[in-house]
Amino acid sequence: MQVRDAKGKALPEISSPPVTVILKSRGLSLAWKTSFLMITNTGYYLLDHQFAQIEPYVQNMLTNDPNSISAYELRGDMLAGEDKLLEAKDAYLKALNLFGTKYHGQKNVEYPAYLKSQLTDVVQKLNASAK
Repeated sequence: MQVRDAKGKALPEISSPPVTVILKSRGLSLAWKTSFLMITNTGYYLLDHQFAQIEPYVQNMLTNDPNSISAYELRGDMLAGEDKLLEAKDAYLKALNLFGTKYHGQKNVEYPAYLKSQLTDVVQKLNASAK
């Protein structure tokens, strides 16, 4: 796997044995399986700072589900990585609002602490740059 630093410079290649992921149906929808694979693939692009590679996945996720919380979270991560903080803030807010709408009043639903943390981080950076 080729890995890049924050400035996009290629780092020494890392080799590892092949990894196989097997998804068993067990009642999982095709949309869920597709989303899982897209998020897994885009995770590598995030780590490698190849942010431009992520938007097509986000678009595909939103085509399958216009209210995909994961798609907006991923878009926020991509935009934050590109230092487009205002747009990242909007994406994270959209994901949190969708979460609130979808799970309002439901018990046993874990609050998306990662989203809140990312939003807080982006807002702090925006406030620091405004000074």
